[in-house]
Amino acid sequence: MKKINPSLFLIIGISALILVSGCSDRKKSLTENTMNIPVFINPALTMVAYMVDASVVDNLEDELSIPWSMTVAVKQISGKKTREVGNCSSILAAQNDNFEPVEPSHHTPYLNALMQCRAITIAVDMAPSNISYLTGSLDKRAIGALPVAMAFIPSKSQQSSIKANGLLKSINDVTPIIGFTQVNDYEIELKINGGSQTMLVLAKGDTNGDQIEDLLMQVINATEGGTYSATRLFVLSRKEKDGSWSLLSEY
Repeated sequence: MKKINPSLFLIIGISALILVSGCSDRKKSLTENTMNIPVFINPALTMVAYMVDASVVDNLEDELSIPWSMTVAVKQISGKKTREVGNCSSILAAQNDNFEPVEPSHHTPYLNALMQCRAITIAVDMAPSNISYLTGSLDKRAIGALPVAMAFIPSKSQQSSIKANGLLKSINDVTPIIGFTQVNDYEIELKINGGSQTMLVLAKGDTNGDQIEDLLMQVINATEGGTYSATRLFVLSRKEKDGSWSLLSEY
């Protein structure tokens, strides 16, 4: 395998994300779902652009182990061990063992790939659900009501202040939305003071066994001018009609 070209890695990562146009349901396996609400997986949730041979992919779970066309050298954060990662399974294992890229220029594309791989592991573990309260589109009102943890706060001092204030519950409480663009049913672009957020629905299904449909969302935060960007994942749910959002997990 050849060593990664950082600019190529970043371009491939971005191209994988923009596949959302023209979304359609994608089965995570060839088995038919027999429950009321099948798992939905966004076609943008894929690593095929990284792979040596994407023709061998039968389902989403296969993408965790299929080799990429490049490798990334990583080192232990507190230690001298090094290794190389070259597929989703190895990058997730490296993260669990506290490894990071050797080259600083690899950090952002590496973390983007890591988040995409982690999202795949969440999606393939989803089960069909019997009931859903995720009704309606992700309009400006629904997005503004998302948990405060999903807000993009560039200032670290402001982040600390918000965490200490238990009264701040939603995005609207801390970062009023200046601009709102619904790209399609699964992608939202927000303009906020000092930056922007791109929110993408990656999958829907039951993640915790309560038979209620949950929502896996990817959020890409970026400051004005492009000096900083970061990708995060959130698993959300609603437990009753028109109820508030519950944050089940975040990465």
